[in-house]
Amino acid sequence: MPGTARTGTLRRRPTGAPPPLPRKLGASGKGWLGLAGLLAVALVAFVLRGQPLVAAQLETWFLRSIA
Repeated sequence: MPGTARTGTLRRRPTGAPPPLPRKLGASGKGWLGLAGLLAVALVAFVLRGQPLVAAQLETWFLRSIA
């Protein structure tokens, strides 16, 4: 067998440890995290209280305008 062939498992790092993960959350990541949190709060509020009247009126107006 040639000296360059590998017979064991392929390791990406000499220690066998996985590559390090990013440590900082950038501005876009914080924005997406904030939007996801806002969506979660809005969904819980809609389930508990129902759709607000203003949102229902806007939805009705929009659907009638495109119908």
